[in-house]
Amino acid sequence: SDFLSSVSHELRTPLTSIRGFASLVSREFSRSFAPLAGEDDALRKKSMRVIENLDVILKESDRLTRLINDVLDLAKIEAGRVEWRDAPISPGVLVHDAIGVVHGMFDPKPDVVLKSDIQEGLPLFVGDADRMLQVLVNLLNNAAKFTEQGTVTVKAFLDREGWIGMEVRDTGIGFPRKDTEAIFDKFQQSSRGDTLTDKPKGTGLGLSICKEIVEHYGGRIWATSELGKGSVFSLTLPAMTTEDRKPQDDDQNNTQGEHA
Repeated sequence: SDFLSSVSHELRTPLTSIRGFASLVSREFSRSFAPLAGEDDALRKKSMRVIENLDVILKESDRLTRLINDVLDLAKIEAGRVEWRDAPISPGVLVHDAIGVVHGMFDPKPDVVLKSDIQEGLPLFVGDADRMLQVLVNLLNNAAKFTEQGTVTVKAFLDREGWIGMEVRDTGIGFPRKDTEAIFDKFQQSSRGDTLTDKPKGTGLGLSICKEIVEHYGGRIWATSELGKGSVFSLTLPAMTTEDRKPQDDDQNNTQGEHA
């Protein structure tokens, strides 16, 4: 974890330069040089090729940035260096916030409907709101990437044992049952489709980070799927109890007593 953290930090500076200069070259080329091609078809094709190649550099640098951020995130969690800002969280509010974050990913997919199903009267649970939002957003991003038609539904409910349950269900391409456990390992991705032609659509760390966060709060996360019929990613977390409230209440009472 220390090694990955150190190396990741060192990679940020050159990567920022690569992305910055590629963006600058792309903008200046499109503005000042591409128009000089005029009606010359050969030059116009070459100009388009240059712009497309620069776009690839930008997209790949973005992907590498996400990978570095995920590596840093996982390294911090495993090394116990994350500052967890625990507070009561409403499952319904969390689901609405996550949908708001990922809504743009579904705009280019008119054949996919994003829905929510939130049980009324759910109890709160204790967690870091930003980290829990990260979990749901990651699951919804995965669903969006691998679903071309149908629905993606995120649910929040109380299970039979009184735990908070959340679920992201899609009608996408699914993945083989043999990958059910492996997809939560570091740098692992399911062999969806033809592995020779289908490029991985992520860093292979997102689900591993989700697992670390959920298990930090005593929860559990798992997946079920069938090729061609979609996937379901589920998690459970302990609901907030009166015991969880006592320390905060006691602190407030002590503070009030001191002021009195």
